[in-house]
Amino acid sequence: MGRLAGTLLGEKALSTILTPSRLGHEFDAIDEGTHEYPTDRILRRGHQVGWYSDEETTYGAWRDRITTVRDRLLERVAALIGSDDTAARSELFEDLHSLIASATQLYHAVGIDLTTTIRIPDTDALARNETRRADLCGFLAKTAPKQSVYGIHSGYRMLFEDRPAKLCRRLPSEIDRNATMDLTMSWVLTGPTVTELRDEIADTLSTELTTVREAIADGTEAAPTLEIPVVDGMTYPAIRRVIDEIAMSHSVQ
Repeated sequence: MGRLAGTLLGEKALSTILTPSRLGHEFDAIDEGTHEYPTDRILRRGHQVGWYSDEETTYGAWRDRITTVRDRLLERVAALIGSDDTAARSELFEDLHSLIASATQLYHAVGIDLTTTIRIPDTDALARNETRRADLCGFLAKTAPKQSVYGIHSGYRMLFEDRPAKLCRRLPSEIDRNATMDLTMSWVLTGPTVTELRDEIADTLSTELTTVREAIADGTEAAPTLEIPVVDGMTYPAIRRVIDEIAMSHSVQ
């Protein structure tokens, strides 16, 4: 998680991807397709971008703040390596989740697709170790849903958040019939025999996606559907889809 946060909000990314020309001096270049709300409200109460206050509405101020947050979290990662302080580790993971979700919302808002690859050299050993296998599935189930969005709204905040103080800080939303959410990041697992983990990952994700807020579960509150497909990338159809997508992006047969 620390490595991912450091990459998404690293100096290289901020200098070449999340730049003032792409975001705008006051984030005014973000293409949201709506002018109903000021940009700062869209980012804070729609996308739920963290560490973006009234003092950080310009790109320069936000960059200074977010790099400071990034560095402090990475220092905590280094300090807690090998630590058995579960409370401190849980708090750190929560902050890293928030930072990464904020970053992926910004990438999505400027039209950039993200994919994170997790390389597992020894998938056989992982598959045989029930605890490690469950940890991996749990990590994906808790992390992937946070990288979701519906228009200008954070998908996680719409579906799963149950803290009243957080729920109050949302923009009103109009839900289209049969609406579905988009993902701000895709996850790829690579390694020998990694496809043997597919069913367990899919089952764990499916279980996690049913734990929506009670008001949504009982139909009191409308919300889009969040689906996270788990695909075996080594099948012929999956490979063909990738080839077709690349060919179309380069306008070649």
